[in-house]
This record gives sequence, C-alpha cells and structure tokens, in this order.
Amino acid sequence: MEQLEGFKLSGKENKVWQLYKALYGLKQAGLSWWHTMTKSMLALGFKRCKFNTGVYYYHNKKTKALIIVIVYINNICFISTKGSLFLNELKQKFMARWECHDLGETTEFLGIYISHDCKNQKIFINQCEYLEKVLVYFNIATNPTHIPLPSEFSFKPNEKQCNSKFHQKYQ
Repeated sequence: MEQLEGFKLSGKENKVWQLYKALYGLKQAGLSWWHTMTKSMLALGFKRCKFNTGVYYYHNKKTKALIIVIVYINNICFISTKGSLFLNELKQKFMARWECHDLGETTEFLGIYISHDCKNQKIFINQCEYLEKVLVYFNIATNPTHIPLPSEFSFKPNEKQCNSKFHQKYQ
C-alpha cells in the first residue's frame, strides 16, 4: 500500500493509514457489513439460525408469532406467521437502523416467485422463469408436447402374437 498522491509526507513515505472501518469495495467490507448486520439483528431481539447464517428469527411468546428474516447480500425479506402489526413494528425498528425501503408484500425474492392465498392461508412458491432460463442456456428448451416423442413419430400396430410375460409386463 502506498500513500495517496498529494498526501505524501517527506520522511514518512513508508507509513500508511490504518483503517478502523471497512470501505466499500474492499474485500473486508462484506464481512464487516455482515458483522454489523448480525449485531443489529441481535439488538432487535432476533436470533440467528444455527443451520443457515442468513436466516434470523424472532419468536413472540405473547402472540405466538414467529417472524423470520432472510438476508442475502443486501436483499432482506421479512416473513410472519401471525398478524402484520408486530411485524410492521419490527420492520420500522430495522429501518430506523438501516437505510432501506419497505416494498410491501413480497412477490419475488432472489428469483423465487411467491403468491399468497389468504383465504386458505397458503403460500405458493415457484422458480419457473429461472428454469426457463436454464433450459434456454443449455439449449434444451423445446415446445411443450403431450407425449415425449418426435412429432413425425407414428405408432404401428403389433401384428404378432404376444407372449404372456410381455403382455403382463406392459399391461
């Protein structure tokens, strides 16, 4: 590391500044951000999942609500099992610590599309668009057909007498 142009001091050319905070773009910045995020989530009362370090959870014993937060780089998704009032309260506390925006109900997160059926209390997820991109990338995308046979294929009737083993196997 060298001193920046215009900041060099005569007689101290071999000395450089020690950084106390990580700067954006340095390889240490991501780890520093992650440690800060973890401290922030713990201060809000969340616990970190032992099996996936990008998942935090908060269990409210009074309302029996479970709030799960998924963090991936700078994408964050809040999920709640009961009521949005407590969830909104925690999101507001989070947004007071971090500069971010609430984009409302999640419809897509990291390429996973999410749809809600509030009447039956169900959530559906799919990755159809991602799958289509993979099929195109590997050049195996095809037009859908009802049977997995070439379009020019035609069946020919069997005119031979079939034996009992063959008949039983394919019946």
